[in-house]
Amino acid sequence: MTDPLSTGGVVTFALRVLGLSVLLFALWYLAARPIAMGVAWASAALLQAAPVERARPRWKDRLVAFDIELDGATTYRNRLRPDAVFEVAVNPMKQAFGLPFFLALLLASRPPRLAAKAVLGSALLWALAAFGVACEIAISLGNMAGPSGAALVHFNAFAATFAALGFQLGTLIFPTVVPAMLWVAMDSRYLRVAAWRTGVNGKSA
Repeated sequence: MTDPLSTGGVVTFALRVLGLSVLLFALWYLAARPIAMGVAWASAALLQAAPVERARPRWKDRLVAFDIELDGATTYRNRLRPDAVFEVAVNPMKQAFGLPFFLALLLASRPPRLAAKAVLGSALLWALAAFGVACEIAISLGNMAGPSGAALVHFNAFAATFAALGFQLGTLIFPTVVPAMLWVAMDSRYLRVAAWRTGVNGKSA
């Protein structure tokens, strides 16, 4: 059985990942607008779970600004005009930087059914990025004050904690840990070799 965990195999794989990462992160940066807007539109759909009537994202100075209209109950409670719109600006790229890292790992190892796995993994990372952005917007809405000085949107303790946790996961865990986990799940050859080597070493001990 070929051992990709030999010193030469590991070095070769690491160099491939490094080279592909440089290329893919450059492409990711150049494609910032379509990537960020794609994540933003998915986030807008998720915001329907919050007291939001409508959320319209637009590109603004390398950020995405959401024009948000609150639902009828929140608008009435805060004595807002029915057409009141609140702007929340976010940077979805900080939730989406796991995408080029995942693709670099996948392209470096070249598992079977590469294209299908690349599409599936990218879609999952895209959805997780959208979830993180939606949580960030929910936190921003919760920190805004209405005309009376009271909080514009009232979240109960569970909802506030859920949004804070989602934001932390979306910026710290989903873009860093999940890409590696997806790659291992989609190309388990390295785990199988590691298990094989462990078994051989255990028998010879």
